[in-house]
Amino acid sequence: MPQLSVFAAGVGHWGVWGMDGFTAERWSKLTNAERIEHCQMPAREADTFAQSAGPELRGMYEKLAAQWRALAAEIEGTSKW
Repeated sequence: MPQLSVFAAGVGHWGVWGMDGFTAERWSKLTNAERIEHCQMPAREADTFAQSAGPELRGMYEKLAAQWRALAAEIEGTSKW
């Protein structure tokens, strides 16, 4: 069974960043604002997927979106130090 990934190139906003081109070096060069946006993109995608998913996957998409938002919030919190 194929793995579900919001990182697949060409999925929504991820066509720009797809995991094929993502590296830790690229991440380290992003500003905190860019990192926050980078985390919010998959959260929005997961919300969209949750809206159209069946009951067996909806909750997982919602949890995934919440985790991405939590990471964005953590980054935002550390940028205020």
